[in-house]
Amino acid sequence: PSSYNVYEVKQEPQDNEQRLVPKPLNGSRLAAPSFQTSYDVYDVGHCYIVRMVDTIEKLQIESSPSPVACVTPKDTFPPVAPKGLSAVGSEGSVSLIWEPNNDKDLAGYLVLRGEAPGEKLQTLVEAPIRETTYRDTRVRPGVRYVYAVVAVDNAKPANQSLESNRVEEAAK
Repeated sequence: PSSYNVYEVKQEPQDNEQRLVPKPLNGSRLAAPSFQTSYDVYDVGHCYIVRMVDTIEKLQIESSPSPVACVTPKDTFPPVAPKGLSAVGSEGSVSLIWEPNNDKDLAGYLVLRGEAPGEKLQTLVEAPIRETTYRDTRVRPGVRYVYAVVAVDNAKPANQSLESNRVEEAAK
């Protein structure tokens, strides 16, 4: 029965010539022309060909390559939602703290706020912050605010986590 080998084809950036990587990506010949791989880097193209392999009296013969198939993996996986958000009101400010997120492609956090009951929250920071604390000084004393935090990653466009737990607090 025929089997299959999958090869990655490298394309040099300065020309359009494609170069075959000499070793098949599959460890052993495949029984079907199906192969899965994972990527550590996104937004970089990868091109592949498949060759059928027949064995004739212990001699392995590969077919001509299939047409080139290319894929550019995209990061569509949001970070984990921040946990443990808590707030403390003080004179003229509300201080927030939450647990750090361990996603390796974390760009930072967006702090959200709205007046209670907090049906719609607005972003308080222009760009993601790396700290796991935030001091909101743009508050009115006695007004109750609802806060949440979301994590964003480095993907283009960035993936955003679900909201953290919501907390409600007022400045004094």
